[in-house]
Amino acid sequence: ANKPLIIAGTSLQDASIMEAAAELTQNLGSKAGLSLVVPEVNSMGLALFGGLSLEQAFAQDYDTLVIVENDLFRRLPAAQVKAALDKAETVIVLDHSETETVKQADIVLSAASFAEGDGTVVSQEGRAQRFYQVYDPSYYKPEYAIKESWRWLHA
Repeated sequence: ANKPLIIAGTSLQDASIMEAAAELTQNLGSKAGLSLVVPEVNSMGLALFGGLSLEQAFAQDYDTLVIVENDLFRRLPAAQVKAALDKAETVIVLDHSETETVKQADIVLSAASFAEGDGTVVSQEGRAQRFYQVYDPSYYKPEYAIKESWRWLHA
């Protein structure tokens, strides 16, 4: 191949896979490309913030958890998530879907889905990508206060 492209995933969170893909790309020469595919929208943006893994965060002392658009029960074993939620005096969840994490919350703030709000995500290439509101969520439930998650956090 004249311009090979190596595509590898990051969802297994195994650094050796990414290192092997990078080494293979280097061995193929200067015309070879590498694309590391991230598992979800804005995974790269979140990674750029740095911070702790869920396990590390749950090992810290805390009295309040604020969980933004993320069903923790999809990330870790249920017993581990339940223990972390039980450790908190208050669990606040911002989400647009009814998840198991939402069901465990003390306070739920309705967050707009990507179609209901405006925002910016970071692509796997590290590029900022804007998205725009398609429809107003108050059309269906005018009595509900639905905002983008970042607006709740900024308020």
